[in-house]
Amino acid sequence: VAINGTLFYYPKGKLSIKRGLLGLCIVNGKEYSKPKKSYAALLFVKDPKTNLYKAHIISNQEEPLPNNTEFAIGGFFTIIKDNQIIHRKTPIDSRTACGISNNGNTLHILCVEGEDLVHSPGLTFDQCAKILLDVGCETAMQLDGGGSTSLIINGKNALTYWKPRSV
Repeated sequence: VAINGTLFYYPKGKLSIKRGLLGLCIVNGKEYSKPKKSYAALLFVKDPKTNLYKAHIISNQEEPLPNNTEFAIGGFFTIIKDNQIIHRKTPIDSRTACGISNNGNTLHILCVEGEDLVHSPGLTFDQCAKILLDVGCETAMQLDGGGSTSLIINGKNALTYWKPRSV
């Protein structure tokens, strides 16, 4: 299973084919992109005793990271913190969000299409937060959504877009 998460930018303008990561990205302990203070991040921290990972969400990518953070993916904003929705006024659109429950042992992924106004008009940040709160998430954040929303299972796009955006 694969989803799009970290935001991106065009280093040489909109006509550039090349894209850069916008915000924190860590893979196997190596930082590939610098943190962006105003955005949240999903972290995976390895317990040295059990070799198991726990998920964490930080609201500010410049917060000190827990020891043994091996993976991190940046996104937009925290939408649930301490079991409370953090309200944000946003339009309805395609969304990708993640939430954590069970003390960091369970990660929930929410991908919602918004390109088909009849069958799936999309969600706001608050509507995503409500769904994740209802399934037991204690904390949650928005990842890169809109036209970047992707859900790939066994190499195939599970969404109904005609052609996924190249992200």
